Amino acid sequence: MRHPDPHFGYSAVSWRANEQRPAPLAPPPSRHRFLRQGALVLDTHIDAIDLDSAAQRILTWGSRQQSRIVTLCQVDNLVRAAHDPALHRAIAQADLTLPADTAVAWAMRREGQRKQQALPGHELMWRHLALAEQAGQAVHFHGGNPEALDRLLTSVQAAFPALRATGTPASSHPHTPAEDLALAQRITSGGAQVVFVGLDDIEQEHWMNTHRGQIRAVMIGLGRGFAQPHAESAKPQTWHELRRRIANRAVFFAHILQGMFLGAPPSRHDDR
Repeated sequence: MRHPDPHFGYSAVSWRANEQRPAPLAPPPSRHRFLRQGALVLDTHIDAIDLDSAAQRILTWGSRQQSRIVTLCQVDNLVRAAHDPALHRAIAQADLTLPADTAVAWAMRREGQRKQQALPGHELMWRHLALAEQAGQAVHFHGGNPEALDRLLTSVQAAFPALRATGTPASSHPHTPAEDLALAQRITSGGAQVVFVGLDDIEQEHWMNTHRGQIRAVMIGLGRGFAQPHAESAKPQTWHELRRRIANRAVFFAHILQGMFLGAPPSRHDDR
């Protein structure tokens, strides 16, 4: 009995016709093509990446209006995160965690990332501003006092005349939920694709994680001195701050040397 389909068992096209078919189009690139590589420094994963690649990744996320978090880690906040589970979780939830000073970059090189260099926040900010101007993206600055923020916006407009830049100073009192929602809507309605955040470490990480999804932009935590010149923001303002920095660096290098000679201690943040 013949099969009801006359073409059953036979190829649909001839060999010659099959050879003359055009090559199939390449599949579109995956939306999630970024593969994170890095090293653990004081129980915190730091991404191994160079300055240009980090700025380009932020530019790509911003062009897609993705709500992302970029954290810049220094010795101070890594030492605090090693003893503060809330801060550690906030940093761990970031989409990109960068070594912001030479000590953290050195620790990463000791862990196998031989080419890793420090990525200071101001260098990353100015590199991205140049790319944002070329791409026609808008940026927003949140934090600092009104005078310092005005000086920063003036400098940015002078350096990048075609760049759309806005800003909101940090509040001197905690926001109510309604005020906080209004601030997020104001930033979003302004069309900013990247938001540079300049608050204290713990407050800054909490603020960015709280507004993930509310602000459709890449949020980059630069610390409370982001609106000041780089040389001024790097200097400790008080004797107490200087003493705290020295103590944190001593703890940091003690942990690194202990890991080098005695092995890494158990993580404080592992589940029981």
